[in-house]
Amino acid sequence: MIRIMLKSLLFLVGLAVVALGGYAVYISAVLGFITPPGVEELPRAEIKVVDNKERELLAEKFSQDLSNDNFFDVTLTQDELNRALAVEIGQISQIGRLELSLRPAAISMEGVLQGRTDIPFAGEISIHVGGGTVSFLVRSISVGLVSLPSFANRVVDGLMNEVSNLNQILSESEISVSAVEVGEGKIRIVGQGQITMPVEDLMVESREPTPAPTKTPDGIQQLQIPQPRTQSDRLPNKVPKSEKWVYLALGDSLAVGEGATHPDYSYAARFTSYLDATYDTAFGFQNFGVSGESSNSMIHGVNEQLNRTIMRIRELNSDNNPSESVHIITLSVGANDVFPVLQGLKCRANPLGDTCSLLIDQAVIDFGVNIDIILSRLREAAGSNTHILLMTYYNPFSFGTGLPFETVSNSTVKILNDQIRTIASRHSVIIANAHLLFGDLAVALTHVLLGDIHPNNAGYGVVLRAFQDAYEEVGPFSGGATP
Repeated sequence: MIRIMLKSLLFLVGLAVVALGGYAVYISAVLGFITPPGVEELPRAEIKVVDNKERELLAEKFSQDLSNDNFFDVTLTQDELNRALAVEIGQISQIGRLELSLRPAAISMEGVLQGRTDIPFAGEISIHVGGGTVSFLVRSISVGLVSLPSFANRVVDGLMNEVSNLNQILSESEISVSAVEVGEGKIRIVGQGQITMPVEDLMVESREPTPAPTKTPDGIQQLQIPQPRTQSDRLPNKVPKSEKWVYLALGDSLAVGEGATHPDYSYAARFTSYLDATYDTAFGFQNFGVSGESSNSMIHGVNEQLNRTIMRIRELNSDNNPSESVHIITLSVGANDVFPVLQGLKCRANPLGDTCSLLIDQAVIDFGVNIDIILSRLREAAGSNTHILLMTYYNPFSFGTGLPFETVSNSTVKILNDQIRTIASRHSVIIANAHLLFGDLAVALTHVLLGDIHPNNAGYGVVLRAFQDAYEEVGPFSGGATP
């Protein structure tokens, strides 16, 4: 029967394969293979024909050793294990390739996961036998170029052991493992018992292949990601003379465009182009953004970003002529207030602990004081006719795993964004809801798998769309507010 086949097979292809089952489940969740609500299901690779040849060869190897005394002492080579493993992962559509390397006391693995983007993964596990039970220990995990923190390893330890349920399988199969030794290019399994192999083969019929989704040069499916507009779909009811209306961008590295392949792909540069196309005239534009800027450094830092911006606003508005003035200001700030705390040693060591929670709460309180000062001074200098747009932040660690670090990061970003909305409402500042458009597509929209939380080109397009949507609700369009 299938159930007996699976139990026996898990044992026959080696304990490492069982561990990889749990590992693959974890990685699939981390990379967002669990489709979030509101996102169209991606076509999956089709199920392949399963060849039992490698299973039978391994079964024969164990059977020969067990035939005399029900004791077994079998050594599997790395090649044998990988050939058998290739049969099994043929049914897991997300895994494009998976290979084990055996060396003393450790099993290393590397592969490619297929999904919104094809992502390399790697890891290392060790196997421990004691008291008649088998357990797994994760030594390292990496997704892309990012090594997951130690607390995530502990979660995966439990997940692998739970998913594999190996000891129950061995017990029901009347198998007792007394030793597992991993050496250079081989694994030795010692124990006793009786292995029951089914008489029927398990075959899965192949299906007609489904066409792969259309992808951008970045490997991202277009339909899943909100796309920015070249110009507004709404006609403006007021058009300025060339360069008489000015757009000022200020903020952190997002305003600068860090992570984009070229400064022209930043949201600020593209928003300028959008304004030019919408009004069919050239806007004045100046970007005051500074990489690494926090709300505190924006006020007190050596770059004097806020002071320099206010000086420019007063210069442009000095003649009190609304036809020659600052028309719009965009602002992105807050990430450098809270993310360094979230990524600090105390929060990484215990993200659910009281210490981490207190540090995050204090960081958000401090940010609230600073952003209140920033918006107050901007509004006072710019006046009521200038549109000020402030973005909410996406969570670059939102993958849909439910792991502690992701839970805390989601909570932190929510608290930050709630603070942004609260303070913005006091100063007639409009919210650009970037976090809603990002959702949990951080893997596709940022460089997080390369260790960088900044958006890629597609991610900056989503931020741009958020600012466009916000502006079109208040700008000089039919049905909108007129400055």
